[in-house]
Amino acid sequence: VRRGPDYIYDSFTGDGSDTTFTLTHTSIPTNNAFVFYNGICLKPTDDYSISGQVLTTTFAPVNGSEIMVRYQV
Repeated sequence: VRRGPDYIYDSFTGDGSDTTFTLTHTSIPTNNAFVFYNGICLKPTDDYSISGQVLTTTFAPVNGSEIMVRYQV
């Protein structure tokens, strides 16, 4: 299956307590998304998972931190 050439970009800001973030699109497999925390690429299933439209991190991103998610639909 050929994918579109463009990536979808979602960004969030950590608040020190939330571990879930709602993505723009649904049904993104965990291993098909690139998740960055303050510019550092996270490891799928060890650092985060995606179910439906919800990204869940295994830690609470600190207040003011940047979470960026790139994926194709």
